[in-house]
Parts: sequence; structure tokens; C-alpha cells
Amino acid sequence: MTARLAQRTGATLALAHRAFGERRVPYLSDEERHRMRDARVRAIVSYAGATVPHYRDLFRAAGIDAREIQTARH
Repeated sequence: MTARLAQRTGATLALAHRAFGERRVPYLSDEERHRMRDARVRAIVSYAGATVPHYRDLFRAAGIDAREIQTARH
């Protein structure tokens, strides 16, 4: 198995594992769903700002510090 195939297989398994846990989302309180959403927003913005040249440049040009983005609303 090539390293790339192993990486993609691992990512697919992680996604499948996460999707299995998503079955509970409709039963969560609004507060719990918002907390989950905001944690994902922070992770995505942090990752994009640190590793994706387009977003790193965009944030820099706009004077945005990705660490300051804490919720989907702000």
C-alpha cells in the first residue's frame, strides 16, 4: 500500500467514524449543537490560516487573526 493510499484510507475511516457519531446531532440541545459547530469553525479557520496559502494571504491582507475567530457568528 502506498503512503498516499494509506493516508486516504485513514482519512476515509476517520470520516466514517465521525459520520456514525453524527446520528445523535438531531437530538442535541441548541447549545450543544452550537458548541459543536463553533469548535469545528475554529478548527477549520485555524487549519486554513496555517496551511492554505490562499487563506493565509487573504487573512493577512484583511488584517484577520484566525485565532480571534471563535464562533460562526463572529
